[in-house]
Amino acid sequence: MNLADLIQKPLWENLKNEKRPILLYGMGNGADKILACCEKFGINISGVFASDGFVRNKTFHGMQIRSYSESKRIFGEDIVVLLSFATSLPDVIENIKRIASEVELYAPDVPVYGENIFDKEFISVHFDEFEKAFYLMTDDRSRELYTDIIKYKISGNISYLDKTDDEDDYMRNLIFAERFSSYVDAGAYKGDTILRQKIYSPHLKQIFAIEPDPSTYKKLCAYLVGTEPPVTAFNCGLSDKSGETFFHGGGGRGSSFNATGKKIISLNKLDSLLGESVSDIDFIKYDVEGSEYEAIIGSSETIRSSRPSLLVSLYHRSEDLYKLPLLINEIYPDSKMYLRRTRGIPAWDINLLVVPE
Repeated sequence: MNLADLIQKPLWENLKNEKRPILLYGMGNGADKILACCEKFGINISGVFASDGFVRNKTFHGMQIRSYSESKRIFGEDIVVLLSFATSLPDVIENIKRIASEVELYAPDVPVYGENIFDKEFISVHFDEFEKAFYLMTDDRSRELYTDIIKYKISGNISYLDKTDDEDDYMRNLIFAERFSSYVDAGAYKGDTILRQKIYSPHLKQIFAIEPDPSTYKKLCAYLVGTEPPVTAFNCGLSDKSGETFFHGGGGRGSSFNATGKKIISLNKLDSLLGESVSDIDFIKYDVEGSEYEAIIGSSETIRSSRPSLLVSLYHRSEDLYKLPLLINEIYPDSKMYLRRTRGIPAWDINLLVVPE
């Protein structure tokens, strides 16, 4: 990896010098975070537009929400668009690419959790760690994807997100999910990932589901009634220690351990939670909304004794891209690591696949 090659077109730096009108495409939490970054870097936003079905004479941060066509009439054809929402829907992605063919469009990378912005300074400070993680990747596709993701995060250029893979392919042909008989779903949500895993792993005999949000946990348990094989469900968060914490339950990506949360939930180490089953696990999926680092530390005994395959979400925090591979390499040095990503904008659903030698 070459640092100069990765930071050729730093988005936030370029936007500071932009003279054309800059418009947000979309509202919501992602747009809030992008506006906060723009304020931090002294970038002026001229307006906001939404897809036609979302234009209802409303305002967003004091700006009138317009349609794309109306925005072009007002601000002209020579505008810069900042995509401010996430999608994996093919028709929405095609519409985004259509707009990108007409005007200059970027999808700024803002972290789902944490404060670290993936800018030129961030990668420069942590370049040695990024480089070490890069060389832990087993195959060329993983290393190509790794550099493309960094280039996207620095530039906001969505063309770097074109390299994606079908989940079915890597589940069957990289980690050989058909052979699994025991599975831990860390971040089970309402049971959708368990259902999917049972398709990939038809010989499962035991499943452990972990979901911290009390309301989502109730829906998970209702979904699991009568399923085969039976699922052991835990209403707690995974961490590197046991105890309690405040929890903000926003559902899915809106949930997090948060000092301002209104709920108190229990925290557990996976090593303690599984008890006698600790040496019997084939596969662990970690999608725990920014708490992957602590959850993996609290699973280290299980990983060392069971030598399972792992699937780790690598996109919640800016530092995940280097910090999680380096941690896993410390715990599990004789494993193979693959990076794969399913289709979507921005660079979400980045999965680190860890396979025992």
